[in-house]
Amino acid sequence: MAPRTVHWLVAALPAALLVGCAHSPGVKEAVAQPSPFRRVVTGLDASGRSMVVEDGPVPDAVRLSAARLPPEALAAAPHLRYVLESDAIWFGALPVDAGTTNDPLRGPLPDSDDGMTPKLPRAGFAAAVFRWAPGGPSFPLHDSPTLDIGIVVSGAVELQLEAGSTVLRAGDVVVQRGTRHTWKVVGDEPCVMLGVLLDATGTAAARRAVGSLESDRTRGGTP
Repeated sequence: MAPRTVHWLVAALPAALLVGCAHSPGVKEAVAQPSPFRRVVTGLDASGRSMVVEDGPVPDAVRLSAARLPPEALAAAPHLRYVLESDAIWFGALPVDAGTTNDPLRGPLPDSDDGMTPKLPRAGFAAAVFRWAPGGPSFPLHDSPTLDIGIVVSGAVELQLEAGSTVLRAGDVVVQRGTRHTWKVVGDEPCVMLGVLLDATGTAAARRAVGSLESDRTRGGTP
């Protein structure tokens, strides 16, 4: 898989909640199969009537799992051993041009400065679905210049913050407002979460980005 798809697909919302059976035969067999997530996209036919234009797994290029990563990547970041599936769904900027026939997953994906969060344009968003297995560790606290909405589809995951934590279960929704956080799968079954990241101002990460830009300008650099 191309390097541009690797990092933020894993960790954008759930901070690389990757799961611990990357080297088991079951995981290796699973990633050889199409994505378990079905993506249905609507559009218009030649007469302007609504219809399904795509129905199936996401393109292979936007899938990620530990079994797809090279050994050197796993050695450099052992927590990457813990992903079962991490698939992009859609991304863009608001307002979205719903009339276009372009599928963003067929083109270049957003870059990432930190390997954790996609660089979104102003008013940008990114959506992805994640599947993790139990048994992995917590990951380092991190933040991003985004407001993240996460919906737990199945299983359970602990949201860990600087001053407390809470366990989210199937049907629970979290609004993560750019604060420092991390995640840990709890229980004995995989956890599936849908995440939508929205470009945000006022977060610590956004303020750091602005400060860095201002420093560049002060030094006469090119932002």
